[in-house]
Amino acid sequence: CLTGAVHGDLGAYVHGRENALGNVVLPEFCYDPRPLQHSHASAASFLVDTCAREPGQVTVIALGPLTNVAEALRLSPDFASNVRRLVIMGGTVHGGQEAQ
Repeated sequence: CLTGAVHGDLGAYVHGRENALGNVVLPEFCYDPRPLQHSHASAASFLVDTCAREPGQVTVIALGPLTNVAEALRLSPDFASNVRRLVIMGGTVHGGQEAQ
């Protein structure tokens, strides 16, 4: 929680208080209010289709929970072999998430 309401303000310290992107100011063209048009039923199906179309060429960068990657693996047994590289942003600063 980046607001600090649950576990203090460590998230804001790590990710930045202004925008959770390290306070990096993105160019205006990054903010397009129009929804993306696509034919995929889910992020997982997008991953499966894209990696199958370009086997060994796609690097998947997972920035949060790995639910979409897990679902892609469930949808296609070939998904893992079609991915060139999987980069995961994970870890903690002062220890892991503790169950309440």
